Amino acid sequence: YNPATQQLVYEAAADFIIKRSETREMVEVTHQGATHGWSAPAAQHTDGSAASFNGVSILVTPGHDLYTRAGRANAALSSVTWNKKSAAFGKVKASSVVGGDQRAAFQFLGNAARGVQHDGTAPAFVAQLGLSTSAQADAFLEVYGHWLAHGSVEATDVDGSVHAVTWSTLAQVDIAWLVSMFGVLGLRAHSDNGADYCVLGAEQGASVVRLTSSTLLPFFAQATTKCVDGSTSATATKAFGDWVWTLSAAHAERVLRGVRRAGGIVGDRIATSSTTFRDDVARLALHAGCGAAFNARASAGYTVTCRDTDASPVLVQQRDVRTVSYTGRVWCATLPHGFLVARRVAKAGDGVVTNASCPVIVGNCKTMATPPKGVDDVFAAVAVLLAGVHKGVVCDKRGKVKDKDKTWDAAKKALLTDVKGFMDQLMAFKEAVDTMKVPEGNWADVRPYLELSYFNPDAIRSKNSAAAGLCSWVVNIEVPSA
Repeated sequence: YNPATQQLVYEAAADFIIKRSETREMVEVTHQGATHGWSAPAAQHTDGSAASFNGVSILVTPGHDLYTRAGRANAALSSVTWNKKSAAFGKVKASSVVGGDQRAAFQFLGNAARGVQHDGTAPAFVAQLGLSTSAQADAFLEVYGHWLAHGSVEATDVDGSVHAVTWSTLAQVDIAWLVSMFGVLGLRAHSDNGADYCVLGAEQGASVVRLTSSTLLPFFAQATTKCVDGSTSATATKAFGDWVWTLSAAHAERVLRGVRRAGGIVGDRIATSSTTFRDDVARLALHAGCGAAFNARASAGYTVTCRDTDASPVLVQQRDVRTVSYTGRVWCATLPHGFLVARRVAKAGDGVVTNASCPVIVGNCKTMATPPKGVDDVFAAVAVLLAGVHKGVVCDKRGKVKDKDKTWDAAKKALLTDVKGFMDQLMAFKEAVDTMKVPEGNWADVRPYLELSYFNPDAIRSKNSAAAGLCSWVVNIEVPSA
C-alpha cells in the first residue's frame, strides 16, 4: 500500500507452500463471531449464532506486511485507546500482532481507495477486440464479469480450445441487459447457431445466451473447465483470466459490477461455492478500490462482501487474532528483493507450455559467508547437475566438477554471480535433459548427495528457505531422469 497515492502496488512473492500437503504456521485475522474464513464450506458456528462480521478475513505468513495503527483495548474489549506516538498507519509484520499483550489492538486498513497502481497504458483487450469507445470497453468488461459469476463453457474443440460460452439465468431482465450490452459491442441477436450469439429460450427452466464470436472467445479461454456441467461443488473451477489483473482500477470496477449484477447477490455480498472464485473476487475488489472480505455461509460455500467505502475495522488480539496451522495454497506472501522464482516446464513443439511444476525459490543465499550444514551440499549438488550445461560451473577435462569447486565459496561464485542467468539455466534444464544435452555422468555424480539423510526440502528449509527450494529442484529433476 502506497499511502501517498492511496494505491496498491504489486511486489514479488516471498514464500510458497510448494506442496498442497505441506503444513505451515500462519497468522489468521478473523473476527471471533465469524466462521473460520478458510475452513470447509459446511463449517458451522460453534454457538449456532448468526454470522457476526467486521470486514476482515485473512490468513498470511508471519512475515507478511500488514498496514495498521496500534492501540490497546479496555478490559471489556469494547473500546480502544490509540497510541499517540504511532497514530499514523504503517507497515508491521503479521507475527507482531500475535503473542504478548492480549489486549493489544490495531486498526487494519483493508483496502486502497484508488485501487491498484497502473502505468496508464491502454488495456490490450481494447485493441485486440477493435473497440473504439469507452462505452464498448465498459460493456465488454461488465459482460465478462457477469459470465464469470453466472456462465459456463458450453463446448470445447478436441484440442481444448473454447467453441462457445453461455450465460444461463432465470431473470429475463438479465437477458435484456445482455442483449443491450452485446448491441453496444456491435453483435446482433439471431435465432440460429451460426450467429455471433443467440437467445435460445428456455432450457431446463433457464434462459440461455450463447456466444460464438471468434474475436471474443479467446478472452474466455483460460476458464475452459469452469463449471462445464453446472457443478456447484466447492472445488469447481471458476478462474479469472490473467489479463484481468492488468486492468486499471476503473476497469476492474467494471468487471466487479458485472459480477455483482449476476444472480445470488444481495447488496454488496456475492455468494459462491468455489474457493478459487472467492479469492479472485476479493482480489478484484481490492484492485477496484473496494474493501473485500469473505465468510462461510451457513448452508454451503462462501459470501464475499465488497464495500465501496474504506474498510478500517478494529481488531483485538485476544478476540480476533491467532496462530494456526494451515495446509494448502497461499496467495498472499511478501518477498524481499533478491529472491527469484523458478519453475520447470514442459513445452509442445510450437513452444507452448503444456505443463509446469510448482514454483521453487532460488536466490538470497549469496549473502551467507558460512552456510548452515546442508546448504553447501545443496549448491554442490546443483553444480554437479549443471556441469557441462551452465557456463559458470568449472569442469575438468573429463567434464567433472573438482572437489575444490564444490565448496561453498566456489559454488556460490559459480551459480550466484549471475542470478538471472542461473535461473534461466534452471528453467531450461528439463529441455536439456529431454534433448540429451546433460552429460550422463552428472546423474551418477549427484546420487551421493541424494543419499544424505538431511538432503530433503523439509530438513533444509529449517536452514534456509531458498536452499530448500533448490533442494526440491534437485530431488524432483533427478528422480524422473534416473
